[in-house]
Amino acid sequence: MECVKCKTELGENSKFCPNCGEKQKTFEIKEDIGEQVIGQLKNLLTTIESKKKEESEKIYACPFCNKEINLQLLKSELNTKGKIYEPNAH
Repeated sequence: MECVKCKTELGENSKFCPNCGEKQKTFEIKEDIGEQVIGQLKNLLTTIESKKKEESEKIYACPFCNKEINLQLLKSELNTKGKIYEPNAH
């Protein structure tokens, strides 16, 4: 690391230059920042998974027969039958 003003070689964590007295721009890296970010990402993923589960459990009226269905049931039926939805098939 060198002084921003006079280019004198400085120690690793020098805040001032011993030659000219210029304050040095130093950057502090917080070691716990990674853990904070990981914690925030885990919370975000938990929230997303929760929202996906809520959405899949919502009850809707079938547009063809008015029977109550949810997205999970509809997907299951489509996967079981391996074809596109047919009215009165569920």
